[in-house]
Amino acid sequence: MYVIRNPGNGVVPYKRCVSEQGKLTAFPSAIAGMYLIIRDHRHILIMGHSDCKANAAYMDFIANPKKENENLPPVGWMESICGDLKSKFQTSTFPSLSIEEKDSFFCKHSVLQQKRNLLSWPFINERVTASKLFIHPILYNIETQLLHIVDEGSLKEKPINNEEMEYIVTQ
Repeated sequence: MYVIRNPGNGVVPYKRCVSEQGKLTAFPSAIAGMYLIIRDHRHILIMGHSDCKANAAYMDFIANPKKENENLPPVGWMESICGDLKSKFQTSTFPSLSIEEKDSFFCKHSVLQQKRNLLSWPFINERVTASKLFIHPILYNIETQLLHIVDEGSLKEKPINNEEMEYIVTQ
C-alpha cells in the first residue's frame, strides 16, 4: 500500500499544472508518486475524515472571506484544489446547516472533488477508463471509527465492511 497524506486530502487538478501551450509546468510530488506506483496498484482511496481542521478553516474562510485571520494557512491550499466547491457552500441552504451537517456536507463534496481532480490527470483517467484502476471516495468518521464510501449521485454514505476493505487494499 502506498500512502500520501496532505491537508484536506487535496489533489491538484491537471489544468493547474499545465501551461496554455499544453506543457507541464508543475508535477506535484503526490502525483509523481502515483505515476510511479499505479502500474502496480488497482485502487486509490481518497480518504477524508470528520472534524477536519483544513476543511473547517476553508468553511470559515467561505463564511467570512474578509475576516483577517492569521490562523488560516490551509486556505490557499484549499482554494487551489476545491474547484467549484465554493459556489456549493454559498447556497442559501448551507448557512442554515448545523456545524456537524456542514462538516459532513463539505467532507463528502471534498472527497468527490479530489476524485474529479485525480481523473483530470490523463495517465490516471486512461487507467480508470480501461478498468485497470479504481478510485474510491471514502470518509472516516472519527466519532464512530467507521469508514464509508460516498456515492457520487446521492451523496449517501455506505459503510464499508472488513471484507470489502480487505479486497480493496490487497488488489
